[in-house]
Amino acid sequence: MVSALGGLLRYSIKGGNLEALEVELKCVEKYIFLQRARFGDRLDFSASVDDALLPLPVPKLGLLSLVENSIVHGMRDSAQRVHIRVECGIQGEDARICVCDDGSGIAPERLEELRRTLEAAPVVLSQSIGLGNLASRLRILYKGRARMRIESSRAAPSHTAVELLIPMEELRNAQDTDR
Repeated sequence: MVSALGGLLRYSIKGGNLEALEVELKCVEKYIFLQRARFGDRLDFSASVDDALLPLPVPKLGLLSLVENSIVHGMRDSAQRVHIRVECGIQGEDARICVCDDGSGIAPERLEELRRTLEAAPVVLSQSIGLGNLASRLRILYKGRARMRIESSRAAPSHTAVELLIPMEELRNAQDTDR
């Protein structure tokens, strides 16, 4: 646990806005390891990743923040087991990165508020809305061409899915400029 925590801390202070998806996934695995120590069998995790995406740059700590949201909000008000799934693949001309959970879901009014935040201003910097911050980073890092979508339901079966769609061309260009 100490090794995992140390790795997370080193990663979080390391410079740069972008990191290879493979490195970001290893950071997520360390985070999940620590959270499993906390939640035990209540937390289940899986990942399905297209190997072609592993070397490409994604927003540093972006995937981790989505997984953290799934744990914090998906496990809130529930003693049930929550499964968090990370899916990374190529969909047409885009890389698709999705974090899904079968946790408690988001209330409809809060979901609409989140969607407005994601679409509203070209740059949103807020300490209280991590999704807004990530959406802003996506706009800046990928020249406004990346998109973020969120779906959720509290009705059975409850779920939440946050999807990032980043043009493959932008990922390849970002790799050349940030390294």
